[in-house]
Amino acid sequence: MTGIRVSRTNKVLNSQVTPINQVEDIINKNINLIAVIFDEYTCVQTIRKMKLITNVLEKSNFPYILVNAVEGLDPLTGHCPTCEFTNRYEIDVTPSIIYLEKGEKTSELKQGPDVLSIEELNNFLTKIKLNTNYGVS
Repeated sequence: MTGIRVSRTNKVLNSQVTPINQVEDIINKNINLIAVIFDEYTCVQTIRKMKLITNVLEKSNFPYILVNAVEGLDPLTGHCPTCEFTNRYEIDVTPSIIYLEKGEKTSELKQGPDVLSIEELNNFLTKIKLNTNYGVS
């Protein structure tokens, strides 16, 4: 069972997560952006549902990124490549989903450590679409 979890985690991390060194460029290139911030060590349920999460995001037509909040973290040296990002957007629990307009956080969805309901994600995205007229010509 542990081998399956490790394999699933590695697949998500290798194929879907945006490397932290690319995040700022992506934020700057998109007027509207959804960022899903998770922690590879504690977000077991979130990683398990990542395919569902990305399917919902793709159907929403919002550009999005997945950010591993502990990417490159070295507790021995204190090196934390993601800390600037998580501090800037005041991420205090994972998973968190934030909506950025022109690089500024305007909405956030967070429910608690490793809690992310697909229904709540859908509601969050619907609310953003209604409040911003995103995708309306």
